[in-house]
Amino acid sequence: METRKTEKIVKRLEHQLRNTSRQLVNFKTEEETLQYLSDSFRLELSGDFVGIIMKEGEQFCLKVWSGDPISLTHAFPIEINRCSPSLMDRTMTFARADADCEITKILVDEKVPTWFTFPLKNELNLFGFCIIGFFQNVKLIAEMGKVFDEFGKDVAIAMLYQNEKNHKQNLHLLLNYQQALLKETVKGDGLDGITDTLSKLFSKSIIILDRFIRPISFKLIKSDENLFKDLVELATYEIMQKQSGQIQTKPDQKIDRNIAVWPINGGGDLLAYLAVDVTNEKMDDYTRLSIDVARNIYSIQFIKQKLVLDTKEQVKDSFINKLLVEKIMDEDKIIQYANLFNWDIYSSHRVAVVYIAVGEEEQN
Repeated sequence: METRKTEKIVKRLEHQLRNTSRQLVNFKTEEETLQYLSDSFRLELSGDFVGIIMKEGEQFCLKVWSGDPISLTHAFPIEINRCSPSLMDRTMTFARADADCEITKILVDEKVPTWFTFPLKNELNLFGFCIIGFFQNVKLIAEMGKVFDEFGKDVAIAMLYQNEKNHKQNLHLLLNYQQALLKETVKGDGLDGITDTLSKLFSKSIIILDRFIRPISFKLIKSDENLFKDLVELATYEIMQKQSGQIQTKPDQKIDRNIAVWPINGGGDLLAYLAVDVTNEKMDDYTRLSIDVARNIYSIQFIKQKLVLDTKEQVKDSFINKLLVEKIMDEDKIIQYANLFNWDIYSSHRVAVVYIAVGEEEQN
């Protein structure tokens, strides 16, 4: 009789979890997915708290918490090597918990009588684990362990799907962003169009400094409009840090801002620096890739500027050579050159031949 009752409970739970897993692919973001998961568990299992903990590098970080906060919620991030490996391997209950695990110690100190965890993983990815707790004694059915292990795989697949969908969306946004920046290089050879576009796309203040650390282009968001000098000072400090490779004395920080700086290179040469206000910004792979795209666009524009200047100098030399001859052979060409440099060739002009003395040497 007891066995049949247990089987009934397990099947009902399995059905509930299956319905929950089907809903997970309908959300737009990972945060929405995890929040739905934690809220569903509290509702279906009458748990007092549910937490979703994710693996980030060598740490466990709390992503979502549903229910009353306890001391565990304030303990994250926690180093993975201070926790039991079982958290990421299989369903683990309070009765079989590793006493040396940091999370177990916190729950024991909190006097949480009943809790269990199950991993969020599949054959390809290991995301983290879910913890469900009760503030009263609750009988846990051993057969549920396998059910939760399988459900953890379903959650991982739903997260794999969500991440893939987000990845495609980000790539699409990145392509649009790259096209918007490239349009600015077509419009002209200035930097301000690119800087304005970049600031709008990031919703951040952007400053471009030349290789002598002088600001040559910038766009500040509204809240930073009176902070230009302070932001330049912070950017200069970051550049000096990178150049020297040593810890520099940080200027008295009058504003609560974090500035990140990247070099803009072209043809093996340092051309300028890109400074971005990254205050409260998570530097994920997508953001880093966006920064790299922006640096490449700026590099193209700097090279384009140099080509334009070099071409103008060549044309100017050719113009002078054609003009200062005994007999002008092609007047139309001379007039074209004059228009290019906005020079009125029909006005009176004076020509002088000078020499420059440098020390004891003279140059004609």
